[in-house]
Amino acid sequence: MNAALKTLGDQLDAEIKTAEGYFAAAKTETDPEKVMAAITAAKAAAASVDATKAHIETLREADTLESGLAATKSWASTAQPMPQPGMSATAQLSGFTKAGQTVIDNEGRDSVLYQDGEGLLSEAQIKTIQNPDYASAFKSYLRNKGDIGRMKSDSIKALSEGIDEDGGFLVPAELLSRIIDRKPTPLRIASNTTQLTTGRDALMLPKNNYSADDIYTTGIRASWTGESGNPAQANKPQFGTFRIPIYTAMLTLNITNDLIEDSMFPLQSWVSDKFRETIDILKDNMALNGTGIGQPTGMLANVGKVDGNGNLLGVPFVKSGNASAVTADSLVAMAYAIPEQYLDNSKWAFNRTNTEAAIALLKDSQNRYLFSNGTVDASLATARPQLLLGFEALRSGLMPNVAANNFPILFGDLMAYYMVMRVGFTIRVLTEVQAVANQTVLLGRLRMGGDVAEPWRLRAMRIAA
Repeated sequence: MNAALKTLGDQLDAEIKTAEGYFAAAKTETDPEKVMAAITAAKAAAASVDATKAHIETLREADTLESGLAATKSWASTAQPMPQPGMSATAQLSGFTKAGQTVIDNEGRDSVLYQDGEGLLSEAQIKTIQNPDYASAFKSYLRNKGDIGRMKSDSIKALSEGIDEDGGFLVPAELLSRIIDRKPTPLRIASNTTQLTTGRDALMLPKNNYSADDIYTTGIRASWTGESGNPAQANKPQFGTFRIPIYTAMLTLNITNDLIEDSMFPLQSWVSDKFRETIDILKDNMALNGTGIGQPTGMLANVGKVDGNGNLLGVPFVKSGNASAVTADSLVAMAYAIPEQYLDNSKWAFNRTNTEAAIALLKDSQNRYLFSNGTVDASLATARPQLLLGFEALRSGLMPNVAANNFPILFGDLMAYYMVMRVGFTIRVLTEVQAVANQTVLLGRLRMGGDVAEPWRLRAMRIAA
C-alpha cells in the first residue's frame, strides 16, 4: 500500500504541475479562443487533481484501519486473562513515565493503561513537527484556509508527514511556543485622571484662588438694598497661576544579538511590549506616589501640604482613629467629607491584598462582618459587594499598605489630578552603540508631568489616632 501511495503522490505532483501550466497559459495568452481552451484544460486538470487526492485519502484511511487491526490482533495474542475470584492477580502498577503514561506490569510485560500529554506523539511525529519544511507547509495550509488543492506539491508532500490519527495535521513545534509570564498590576489610576498635553517644558494654568467655602466660587454676593440702593462691594477675585513642570523618564535594555537571533519567540517585540507595560505602570505610580523631585508630584505627596502661613494647599486628610488600623467610623467620615458637587465621579482607591482585606475584616459588636450584603449576610459563600458606602473601589497594587502614618486610602474625584504629556513614549532600537559588544540597545523615552490641581475634590486617610 505504501508503494501505491508513492505512485499516486508522484501522479498528483504531475497533475498539479499540469494544471498550473494551463492556468499560467490562460493568464498570458491574448487570443480569446486559446484562453478559453486553456481554462477548459485547466479545469479538467484540476478535476484530475481532486480525484487523485480523494484516491490518496481513501488509501490512507484504509492503511490506518489496517494498522489498527494489526495492533488489535497483536494485543489479542498477548493479552492476559483478567483475574477471576480465587485466582491470584499478578498485575501491578509500575508507575508513571515522563510522557504521561500509566504503566501496568503484568507478569513481567509492561502495557500502557492510560496515556496523556506529549507521549501521544511518536518519535517520528515529534521529528516531523520540528522540521522547518513541515512548519512552512503548515503555514501555507493555514494561508490557503485548508484548501490543499491550492498548495504546491512539495508543501503537500511535507504536510502529509504530519497527519494525525484523526485525519488532521499536527501543529509545528514553533507554533506551540509561548512564554510563561506574570500579569502586571491592574492600571486603574491614570485613566481616571485629567489628561492634558503641552508643547513646552511646563504647563501654566490660570487659577481662581477663592477658598472661603465650598458653596460659592467667588466673593461676589447679592445684597438686599431696598429702594435706597448702595449694594455691598464684593471682594475682587484673586487669580494666580498653577505650574506643572515636565520631566524626562528613560529606560534601556541591552540584548545580545545571539539571543535575538536564537530566541524561539519574537524577543525584540516582547521587550518592546514590556517597555510599554513599564511606562503604563509608571504613569499610575507617579499619579499616586510621585515625589515631585525630578519627577511628577503624586496625589499622596500632596496630602496635608500647607503654605508658609500654615494654610492648607494640598489634599485634606481624615485620621483613621487608630494608630495602626482602619476603622469603620473613619471610612464613613471620609466618604461624607467630599462636597456634594464632586460626588458623581468619586471613587475609592486602595490596594486589595492589605487595605481591602483590613476593611473586609471589620466587624460589629456581634462579630458580624460590616463589609457585607446586609445584617442577614452571615455566609462566606455570599459574594462581596463591589461598592463601598455606595461608591466604586479602584484596586491598585501601587497604593501603600495600612501602617502608622501611611495614607493607604484615597477617596474622591481623581480628575483632580492633572497628568500632562509633553512627548509620548517612544522606543528606539540602536544597533550600532554596542555593536562591538555584540549587543542591540533598546532605548525608551517619555516626557511628562503631573500634580494635583484641584485638591478640594479629594480626601485621604491617615493611619493615626
